[in-house]
Amino acid sequence: MPLANVSAAVLSEEQIATLRAKLTRAEADRGSLSDRLACFGRYVAEQQARSAEQQSALASVLQRRDTLATEITQGEVRQRGFENLVDAERSNVESKRQDYERARSEQNEQAERLRICRAVLFLFPWVCNEGEAFVRAAGWMRNAEADFHAEAERLRNAEHGLHEAHDQLARNRSSLSQAQEEAEANRRSVQDIEGGISRAQAASAVINAKMQNYDLLIGSVEETLKDAHAVDPEDARLRRVNTLSRELDAFSSGIADFVAKTEDGMPEDVKQRCSR
Repeated sequence: MPLANVSAAVLSEEQIATLRAKLTRAEADRGSLSDRLACFGRYVAEQQARSAEQQSALASVLQRRDTLATEITQGEVRQRGFENLVDAERSNVESKRQDYERARSEQNEQAERLRICRAVLFLFPWVCNEGEAFVRAAGWMRNAEADFHAEAERLRNAEHGLHEAHDQLARNRSSLSQAQEEAEANRRSVQDIEGGISRAQAASAVINAKMQNYDLLIGSVEETLKDAHAVDPEDARLRRVNTLSRELDAFSSGIADFVAKTEDGMPEDVKQRCSR
């Protein structure tokens, strides 16, 4: 039977006003959830962009780490090469030093022999002069000193190369350690960001489902209010009105707990930003 033909008591204006007030509050709560959902969407978009930046930075750091690891391996080979070269040059310097010492000793002995020769054979100086000329013509004693200094210079160059190789290796190892720490920090950052994205998306899904329930309830209440003046107290639709009224109360009274539970685990700054 059409509601307009029901000749019984109807909902009072006070009851209708109360129901409309509850409906208005429910619509406001629904709007708040909609704003929060949009805010979460913006947050997810921001975090996805940030995650992409961090992943790009992580890839760059990992590439630098791999490059440094290769350079360290090469540097270790280079350092061992210089260590072997320094050992060899030190041995050569010692050998050339001994040659030089023998040459200098021989020069001193020859000078002493010349002195004695000239003292004894002062009437025949040409004999001593020929001996001196013979020694100088041989040349090896003069070259021994030059060879020693040349070998010492090669040793200094090898030690300098070893020092540079050692310092470069130390710098690369330090840079590698920093790169590893940076990579780990970036990896944790990406994990944290992705975790935040997942929590925000999960919260958005829950809020979206809640909003759909709100839409159904609000739609039912609005439809009921259209015929509010023709609702028979004994009619099943009155019981439906009472049911809808209780559901509106439950939705509104539980909205704070729902939001708190839904946002659990999300960053505080996001909660504050999305609660405005």
